[in-house]
Amino acid sequence: MAANENLDQYLPQTRKIALFGYLTDQELQGILEHAEIVHYPEGEKIVSQDEVSEYLFAIIKGMVKVTVRDQDEDVFICNIEEGEAFGEAALFMTEKRTANVISAANTVAFKIHRKDMLAYIKSNPHAGNKILMLLIYSLLKKLGNTNQEIALEKQSDINSEYIDYLVEEFLKDNLT
Repeated sequence: MAANENLDQYLPQTRKIALFGYLTDQELQGILEHAEIVHYPEGEKIVSQDEVSEYLFAIIKGMVKVTVRDQDEDVFICNIEEGEAFGEAALFMTEKRTANVISAANTVAFKIHRKDMLAYIKSNPHAGNKILMLLIYSLLKKLGNTNQEIALEKQSDINSEYIDYLVEEFLKDNLT
């Protein structure tokens, strides 16, 4: 992991981050002054499940994979790509991370601490409102996707129960 001192060079790429897409150049420059641009080589763990962290991340270049530790196995959840953010909840509460995030390629990420983001929002309320609205939108989209996955999993469980029932009925008929 290496932090980059020259943040100005990342202004165009940072604009592609959905959370910052509606900021003016001046507002974007202001948020970059509060943030770090960090380089992660492929395979480096960025976030560990169960650690407490107060950072929001957004992918400028590259990709990360999200996994959850289930017993002794890491279960793949999704990829997060350029322009997408993760760790939004860390801006609002101090909780353990619910997943691992690992660099899936050489990755450049925007990283900002909660206190720095809140200081920026407080001193730039117009830009802050835009960011907060996009944060809410991002979280609602993730919630909607999660609800869909749960519904599909429940439907899958129902289907497998029905299949089990049919197999059982078939076997009963063949045994008598």
